[in-house]
Amino acid sequence: MARVADLTRHHWQGWWHAEGGYHSYATCIPIMATTLESLREHGPAGAAFLRFGRDHRQRLTDAIGNPRRDAYLARRQAARQEQRRRKEREAAEWEARRPACADCGRKFTDDRWEATRPPRLEQRPVAPASV
Repeated sequence: MARVADLTRHHWQGWWHAEGGYHSYATCIPIMATTLESLREHGPAGAAFLRFGRDHRQRLTDAIGNPRRDAYLARRQAARQEQRRRKEREAAEWEARRPACADCGRKFTDDRWEATRPPRLEQRPVAPASV
């Protein structure tokens, strides 16, 4: 098995994805090996399979998966959802602060709202004091 693993390394070996903390196997083929003894001992649904590049036997469904990548993608998706919720919450707060016309009750447009605000003073850089 070690010789076959070594000869086929370019087909199954992934590369480290530092940002996510996992190995990426996007263009690789997962190659598993087992023995009849392992199958007899653990059964076909048990931890009888060794995926090339890993140091322990696993169930077949676990051996073909990439749990670190799955966890990274789940964290990234959760962060995106939280960012979307935060933007929606900020937009709702912005709308809640938007003034309405005293006569008709319609909310001001962004341009009208900006026109009702006092002008902003531009921040000018302060010149350094001379010594």
